[in-house]
Amino acid sequence: MSEAIQAALKKATAALKKLEALYSKLPYPQELCTWLRYQEAMNSLLSQKIQIPIEEVYYYHRKKKARAPQKIQSVLDYYEALSFFSSKQSLTKALLEEIHGHVATKDTISGIRTQQNWIGPIGCPAEEAHYFPPPPEILPQKISHFLKKFNQNTHTPLLKLSLLFGEFLTIHPFMDGNGRVARVLAPLYLYWKGKTTFPYLYVSRYLAKHRKQYYEKLFYLSYKKKWDDWLVFFLKAIKSSALHLEKEISSTYRLALKIDSLLTPYIDQEPRESIIKSLFSCPFFLPKDLPVQNSVAHAAIQILKRHRFLKAVCIKGQQGMLFFRILKT
Repeated sequence: MSEAIQAALKKATAALKKLEALYSKLPYPQELCTWLRYQEAMNSLLSQKIQIPIEEVYYYHRKKKARAPQKIQSVLDYYEALSFFSSKQSLTKALLEEIHGHVATKDTISGIRTQQNWIGPIGCPAEEAHYFPPPPEILPQKISHFLKKFNQNTHTPLLKLSLLFGEFLTIHPFMDGNGRVARVLAPLYLYWKGKTTFPYLYVSRYLAKHRKQYYEKLFYLSYKKKWDDWLVFFLKAIKSSALHLEKEISSTYRLALKIDSLLTPYIDQEPRESIIKSLFSCPFFLPKDLPVQNSVAHAAIQILKRHRFLKAVCIKGQQGMLFFRILKT
């Protein structure tokens, strides 16, 4: 292992430990960090240059069973994948295809590819491709080898994740959506290996922010097998993502504490906690959505409106309340 990789691994490990220490102390971490999973789902679309108003995502999140427009549904499906697959214990070919089915766009060919694909500028012909992944005839062998390595125990999971992420993208087992699948696998891997208490280490923001460097490292990895450069880059992605998430979660926790202090003189602890959990889980809501008595919900809304934590909004013709402060943490 080169000195550069050792240094990057040390920094990534330290950043993740610090993040995990913070996350494990949160009173109701999954509810408080719901918005971060949505932010990751939104960031996962940045490579496709798709931007969606987060308020509309929350609107369809509240409606649950209503089918959203395709782009928003892509965000919702990605969000569900980040949570749903955490209950699994290992990665299989069937599970890999199931994850792809959740996060791929509607017009993507489902299942492991049976034809040659290529990587290059969006919509480019084969002759302008940067890289040709393995032909479909040898994909079963490649995927089997990848799954075996993915499920093996390791003493260095961050380094192993960096290797697996790069290997998966060079295999490119699906016609499209490979990057999104890999970005779901990353937090799941660290969770399954016991490095995090929930699959929350999201890397989409960093990869989108350093998109040019990301594709450059992948190109040299694919063509010239420059693993050291790739590993240092991805370990930096882990470190940066962990530091960013620590900052965001700290801000979110302070926001929750502030709301708790505002409500404490007027509302008992149990309904107060229910209100806070509900606000962070679904920032767009109707008063009747709060899991407390109507009089308590009304009192809480009035207090939080007065202190500018909530505002009345109309989204898609639906009048409701928006916990807009969560959008500014």
